[in-house]
Amino acid sequence: MKIGVLLIAAYGILNVCFNTSELILGFICTIAITLVTIGGIKEESYRRLKAWKKSFWKREA
Repeated sequence: MKIGVLLIAAYGILNVCFNTSELILGFICTIAITLVTIGGIKEESYRRLKAWKKSFWKREA
């Protein structure tokens, strides 16, 4: 979660102070939001989500 917040801060600095392309800003923002969301999930919910994801991919193969 801390890395996500750091990336959001970097996004703000790059957006205001430098002429950075929208593609790079979009990648940074997307990764930051994803990390903050995953970091905010409780451990039990995260483990269930991870187990569901593994079972989903095993079912497809």
